[in-house]
Amino acid sequence: MNGQEKKRRNHLLQPLLLSIFLLAVWLPQTSIAKDMLVPLHVKSGTNLIHLARDYCHQKSDWKTIANINKLRPPYLIREQSTLKVPLSRLKHKTLKAKLATMRGEVNIVDTNGETIPAKKGTLLSPGQTVVTGDSAYAHIIFPDHRYLNMEPNSKLTFNYLIGLVDQTVKIDFTLHNGRIFNKIIQRLQPNDSHQIRTPIAITGVRGTEYRIKDQGQASIFETLTGKVNVGAAGAGITLPANQGSRVQPGAAPEKPRPLPSPPVPPLLKPIFRVLPAVIPAPEHLQAETLRMRITADNAGLTTVKEVYCSPDEAFVIDSLPDGSYYSFFTAIDNEGFESLANGPLPLTIRTIPSAPVISSPKEGRISWDKQITITWLKGEQVDRFFYQLATDNAFKNIVVEQETTTPSLTTPELEPGDHYFRVQAISPDGFVTLYSPPLSWKMATQPEMQSATTTASEPLALRWSAMAEECTYDLQIAEDRQFTTLLLDKKAITTASYEVQKHLLPGKYFVRIRGVLSSEAIGPWTASQTLEIKRDPLGWKEVMIGVVMLGIILL
Repeated sequence: MNGQEKKRRNHLLQPLLLSIFLLAVWLPQTSIAKDMLVPLHVKSGTNLIHLARDYCHQKSDWKTIANINKLRPPYLIREQSTLKVPLSRLKHKTLKAKLATMRGEVNIVDTNGETIPAKKGTLLSPGQTVVTGDSAYAHIIFPDHRYLNMEPNSKLTFNYLIGLVDQTVKIDFTLHNGRIFNKIIQRLQPNDSHQIRTPIAITGVRGTEYRIKDQGQASIFETLTGKVNVGAAGAGITLPANQGSRVQPGAAPEKPRPLPSPPVPPLLKPIFRVLPAVIPAPEHLQAETLRMRITADNAGLTTVKEVYCSPDEAFVIDSLPDGSYYSFFTAIDNEGFESLANGPLPLTIRTIPSAPVISSPKEGRISWDKQITITWLKGEQVDRFFYQLATDNAFKNIVVEQETTTPSLTTPELEPGDHYFRVQAISPDGFVTLYSPPLSWKMATQPEMQSATTTASEPLALRWSAMAEECTYDLQIAEDRQFTTLLLDKKAITTASYEVQKHLLPGKYFVRIRGVLSSEAIGPWTASQTLEIKRDPLGWKEVMIGVVMLGIILL
């Protein structure tokens, strides 16, 4: 047979194979019995008796197969077709899937109805149901290079997962609600099968990537690579790559339609050093919503967070542990169809340590001393600091710059004029934070032949880096690192600084802040930083009282 004849034969066989798929595997969800029917591939050169002999417990099971598939004498079967066989009649071994990774609340409903919390590495058996909660994800691995990602608020039941005598694997499960993403790495063998049901439709695939979304009143199927057969109400379609279809209850699958085009990915900073992180969304004419999916791996299999926004808004990452991630961007149109993903784009979150908070002196002060002492808070995971002292706020005219291991310094003698200071923290692994906001002061010429008196204590003024526009800040000062005994709990500070009015006794305290963009986007608390209040030097009144008390004791 030459190449053209083979191509013509394959073209003629495609509608036939789709019809066979519908006849062999389409069953309304309400009619699935305990003894499910498994699709069995008919290879060339076989007959019904041989099929029963090779795959079933008894040769006589050919009669059951004939009856279920409505075959009549002389019981001819077509090669490369599919027959339905009761699971109980097949020689098989039960296989298990593995919950490879998970995030958030994931539960397993056992065959007896008992609900137990899932754990990473849990083996999943047929009859069990996996349920993901809000902001929860589950990555499931099957025994033959098939993967499945469950997204938040999804429910999935494993109907069967078996291996046959010819080493092929057959999988069938039901998506009751929610969203899943399937990926089949290696092309399936003719007798392998991978079927996913929703309450109103069923799919069958042979090596592909695709998404299924149950929306309650409809199911959406989206093929990313390869082809997917979708069947409902006795009709079916073949869904090619980059196309989707919707299925309504009691209706045939809608005509395939192109998926939206992927969005142009936004420009991401090399490192996001503060949260909430605000990422402007790209423009997209077809999209009603843009989706940013953040994963722990560059293949996009292990989802840790997803963020949505409109094309004219911004993605807001309100909380995410420090680490290296990957981001994928998709566009969703007004009918719920989603584009292929654009990614992976590296995404690095590093908020600890945070930029130092300068505690003294007060911003914009006037000093008659040639030297001043500057102090700042030392956060967790800080090894040393790097500071700059300059005569301009652009820090082009540097007076001194160097590293120090202490959270304070006394400046060298300075000339009269304006001066600026900023400092950044360095972790033991070499990570460098943002600079603190510049501290500025004016060095004034001291009047000759004229004395000046100053108080030893100064108001406590705290400053920190601004996180984003229209951001407010919460500030806490506590006696303990766990912040159980609060001395100050100030909310909705509109500037990146705060002057503490409360008088603090000499001692050691702990300070932390967080950024607030809205009631739904509240950043995590920064790591605690240490604040030390030293005793004021004794004044003449205190000295005189001490002398009098000493005299009384001596008498």
